[in-house]
Amino acid sequence: IVPLGAAYENVAIVNLIIGDSSNNVTFLQNALKKYPNNNRLWTYLAIEQAAVSNYDEAKTAILNAYRTGSIPPALYESIMNKTDLEIPITGSQKIVHIKWNK
Repeated sequence: IVPLGAAYENVAIVNLIIGDSSNNVTFLQNALKKYPNNNRLWTYLAIEQAAVSNYDEAKTAILNAYRTGSIPPALYESIMNKTDLEIPITGSQKIVHIKWNK
């Protein structure tokens, strides 16, 4: 049996690969209401918010991810310093591009 928190993580990563960011943001926000200490959900939310250049929301999400566990240093630096980043999604050919409007 898969814990529900992990099921939400799995749906979030599938949405990250094939879905659109705005729908996944809504999904993640709802999932975090149920699992507010889930590090992976916060990290995925930070990625999605950064992917659509929502700086304040991405920063809040990455800080919550940091508060609840470990995070990729490159992602943290990209969001906090508004630097571009490409994130390959393991197990797929998808690359999430974070490009900040400067």
